[in-house]
Amino acid sequence: MNCPSCAAEIAADARYALLSVCPYCESAIVLDADVAKIAGKMSALAAPRGPLSVGARGSFLQHAFVVLGRVRYGYERGFWDEWYLQLDDGSTVWISEDGADFSLQTLDAKLNVAESFDELSPGQRIQLGDKTWHVNEIGIAECEGGQGQLPFVVSQGEKVPFADLSRGKKFASIEYDGEGETRVFLGRRINSQSIEIDASGGGGGSGLSDEGLSTSGRKRVVKQAGRSKNLRCESCGAPVDPSGLEGSKLSCGSCGKVVDLSLHRIDCPSCSELITYRSSDAASVDCQHCHARIDISAEQPTAFGALYLQDRPKTPIQIGAPFEFRGARYHVCGFIRSYMTDEGVRYYNNEWLLHSPKHGYRILESYAGHWSFVKKLSSGPSQALRVRQLKRKSRFRFGDQQYRVFETCHRSVIDWVEGELDWVAQVGDVSGYMDAISPPLMLSATWTETEMEWYLGEYVCPEEIAKGLGKPLTSLPRPKGIAPHQPIVESPRNRQMRMLTTAFAVLFLLVGFIQLSKSGTRIADFQVQPQEYAGEYLSPSFVVSKDAVTCSSEFQANSDNSWHYFDVALINDKDEALFDYSAEISYYHGYSGGESWSEGSRSDSQLFRIEKAGSYRLLLKGQYGDGPAQALHVQIYEDVGVARYFILIALALSLWFMFWLLRKFSMESRRWSDD
Repeated sequence: MNCPSCAAEIAADARYALLSVCPYCESAIVLDADVAKIAGKMSALAAPRGPLSVGARGSFLQHAFVVLGRVRYGYERGFWDEWYLQLDDGSTVWISEDGADFSLQTLDAKLNVAESFDELSPGQRIQLGDKTWHVNEIGIAECEGGQGQLPFVVSQGEKVPFADLSRGKKFASIEYDGEGETRVFLGRRINSQSIEIDASGGGGGSGLSDEGLSTSGRKRVVKQAGRSKNLRCESCGAPVDPSGLEGSKLSCGSCGKVVDLSLHRIDCPSCSELITYRSSDAASVDCQHCHARIDISAEQPTAFGALYLQDRPKTPIQIGAPFEFRGARYHVCGFIRSYMTDEGVRYYNNEWLLHSPKHGYRILESYAGHWSFVKKLSSGPSQALRVRQLKRKSRFRFGDQQYRVFETCHRSVIDWVEGELDWVAQVGDVSGYMDAISPPLMLSATWTETEMEWYLGEYVCPEEIAKGLGKPLTSLPRPKGIAPHQPIVESPRNRQMRMLTTAFAVLFLLVGFIQLSKSGTRIADFQVQPQEYAGEYLSPSFVVSKDAVTCSSEFQANSDNSWHYFDVALINDKDEALFDYSAEISYYHGYSGGESWSEGSRSDSQLFRIEKAGSYRLLLKGQYGDGPAQALHVQIYEDVGVARYFILIALALSLWFMFWLLRKFSMESRRWSDD
C-alpha cells in the first residue's frame, strides 16, 4: 500500500498488522477494514543494539522468520525492544531484547489477570490459569516509538504499566492498557547466538554502525550500540590516526598512549570529556575528569550525581585491576558499598563488578574478610515462595540443591558507588535481600519497590582471591568468624583418607553384622544338677568336626535374687586340660519407691577356640549364694561367628569420620549462632 501522508510504498499486511509505520515520513498508519488512517507521527528510533532489525530475514529454532515490526519502550532502568516476527508456518511471535537478554514470547489471549497493576509488588505470587507465578519486576514503561508493522496500535509517549513474571525457567509479561485490559505474553529465554540473520536477504541489517578503518586492505568494524563513539585518545583527547591500527590497538600520535578500541566511549554530558566503559550493557559510569555519575541506559547520557573523593572508602581492590578466576580473565569495572543496621551498628558489604568479554558481568563480594564469586540468574526457584516472609532456617529447593534461609533484611542502603555498573545506582538507594545457603553456595534475592532479582554466589577462599588479583594474601582483610556459606576446609588428601577409612569402617561393620548372624551348629546340650557341680563334674563328650574353629559355651540357670559361679575347663580325649575359664550367673530384682528394678542376667556365654577336630568334654565345679542352688543348662556350638573384633576395627576406622562430623557440627553451631 501507499502511505496516506507521503505516498511512499510501504509494507502492510492486514493479516498480521493493525498498525504500520512509514519508514520515510514516520507516520503511524492504522489499517482499517475500509481505509488506512494516519494516527500521528513516530520519532525515528536509534539503531538497535542486537542482530534484529525491521525487514531482516533469518532463522532460529529451526524456523525461518521475517521481522515485521518493532516497539521500543523506555523505563526506569533504560529501554528494551519488542520485535514482532512472522514465522515460516504463518504464525507470529515476539522476541524481547533487553540489553544482552533475549526472550521468545507469544501472546496468550485466553489468560486473564485477576490483579490490577496497583495490587502487584515484586516477590508476590499470582495465578495465571492454573499456574503460580512470581512477580519479578513492575514498572511503567513509555512507548518511545515503533517501526514496521504491529498487531496493535501504539502511540509515542503512551504509558504502559507492565509486570515481568517467572516460574522456573519460564517467563511471562503482563501489559496493562488505559482501559483496564491486559495482554499476557508467555515465553522463555533464548540465546542470541541462536538467531541467524540472512545477510543477503534485504532488511535492516544488524543495527551496528560501521566505521571503516582500513589498513592492509582490512576493514575495522567498531560496535556503536546506537551511541556515539569518538575515535579520540582517552588520555589526551586528540584525534587518533587509524593508520596505526594493530589488531584492536591504536597508538595516539600526540601522547603515545595505546588506545583500546574494544572499549566503548561517550562524551561526558557534564564536562564533555571522554568516558570509556567495557560493555554495551553498562547502565551507569563515572567521568574521571569531573567525577559526575552518568546514566547511559537511555539514548541520551545524563549526569545524575557526583562522587566526593574525600569520602571514598579504602578497599584492597582498585577499579581497572585485572582478576583471573578459574581460567577466565576479568577486569574490575565498578564498586558498591552498602550497609545494614542492627541495634544501631552498621555492617558493611563490599561488591566489585567484574566484566569479561566472554562471560559478561560477575560480582566479587566481600563481607567480614570472606569472599564470594556471584553471578546474576535469569530466574529464581520454580516453587511458589513468599520471599519477603520466609523465616530463618526455612528450607526450599533450587535446582538440585536444598537451601536454608540464613538472613532476611528489609533495608540495605548504598553509601558509595563508583565505576561502571549494569544498572543505575546512586548513594542512598534502598533495597531488601534474602540470603539462603547450601555451602559453599548462597542463593540471594534482592528487591526494590519495583523489582526482584536472583543471584547465586560461591564461597571462595582468600588465597584464591589473592592469587587471582596477583596480590599477597596479607593485602586482603583477615576473615572474621564463620561466613554464612563457608564450607568445611579439607585438603584433598584428608578428604581422600576420610572417604577411604569410612568405606573400610562400613565394610568391617558389615562383616561384623554378618558374623553376628552366624549362631553356629549345636554340638552339645546337657543339664548339671546342683549336687553334681558341688564337686567336680565331667560332662558327656561332644565332637568338634572342624580344625581351627570358634566355639561358644552357653550357660543358663534360674537364679532368683541369687548368684552362681562356675569354674570350667576344656578336656580333650587324652584327659588333658587345654584351658580353663569361668562363667557367672547373677540375677536380682525387687521394688523400690513404688517402682520395680532388676540387675544382672540368668545366662552367660564364653567363646573359645579349638585348633583340632576331635572329642572333648567340660569339667565344671560350681558355687552359689543368696538363695537355693539351681540346675545349670549348658549348650555348646561350633563354627560361631565372632563379631567383636570386626566391630572394634570399624569403630577405630570411623574415628576420622567422627572427628570430621564433630568439626562440622561445631562449625554449623557457630554459623547459626546469633552472635
